[in-house]
Amino acid sequence: MTKQYLYLFQLADSAWPTGGFALSNGFEALMKLGHLKDTHVFVEYLESYLRQISEADLAFMNSIYMLNEEDYSYRFHEIWMDWHAFQHIEAMRNANALLGENWFRMIRSVYSPRNIDEMKNFFDEKNRPMYFTIVFPRLLRMIRVELLVMHKLFYHMAVRDQTGAAIRLGVIGPEMAQRIHFRLIDTCEKLRVQYKDRTYEEACRSHPLLELAQSSHQYLYSRIFQN
Repeated sequence: MTKQYLYLFQLADSAWPTGGFALSNGFEALMKLGHLKDTHVFVEYLESYLRQISEADLAFMNSIYMLNEEDYSYRFHEIWMDWHAFQHIEAMRNANALLGENWFRMIRSVYSPRNIDEMKNFFDEKNRPMYFTIVFPRLLRMIRVELLVMHKLFYHMAVRDQTGAAIRLGVIGPEMAQRIHFRLIDTCEKLRVQYKDRTYEEACRSHPLLELAQSSHQYLYSRIFQN
């Protein structure tokens, strides 16, 4: 077993305290609006959500991860600016930034990668939000996690955190959550293969209903920790 997968086991563990389980990314709003009536519809929602983050978030992550060191100084800022404009829903921006700050804190504390203070200076310089979509791939590259492993971790966390939110909201139980997670493993792998080379210039959003739900989050009383 390679060290890569030992990293994966640690980073994917629910004991890794980043708070991703408390972010529903639009699921809670859809539930309260009456769109998720049963388990079948919940699975359909998850499939749509996974495609949405493949088309958008993963495209930006790929571009950040693949930055050459000689291009990093200016390209990192360029991609950050595009994501800041691309993610126009305030509640989602705030949630993304909170998650990014938690990941930065944990990687810095546990792994202490070289040049991480230089990365922090970029965000502190003009009080830039530390978006998860931007810092996650850079942090994993700093600790020498391979791109393939990053992709697998990204999809695992997406399903785990959404099913975790569903459990906390009483939509499904823990056993059903694991059955759904197992069912979606093949879906995640197909999406990974389809979008593994997509860059941020190609990022798009093709699920307007999800965006509408996400935009309404800030007006709801949440039963989980963060919207």
